[in-house]
Amino acid sequence: MIIYGWRSSHIKTLQSKNITCPNCHEKGGIENSFYGKYFHFFWIPTFSLGKKGASRCVKCNHIYEPKHMPENIDRQFREMKSEVRLPFWHFSGLIIIAFLSIAIAFSSTI
Repeated sequence: MIIYGWRSSHIKTLQSKNITCPNCHEKGGIENSFYGKYFHFFWIPTFSLGKKGASRCVKCNHIYEPKHMPENIDRQFREMKSEVRLPFWHFSGLIIIAFLSIAIAFSSTI
């Protein structure tokens, strides 16, 4: 029985309106998808391990990984990645641990 591990969840997909695909030369068809990776314990997300993502052309379905992106796609990808926030629930395990610690501290003082 696995009680801990790593998982990913989709955070957001944003469309680039003014970028041209180097593969098919269509303008405005690049989608940037972002995923958050988190550590879970008993399937409860405990803490975040960061964001990852990739770009995809919706016309030709060519996928651009961050290490192999052309300069114009990479620049906009990084801008969008900095705007995307990790979901609050990725830290729900830490919040539960904090509340339990506070509850134990208050119960031991009474």
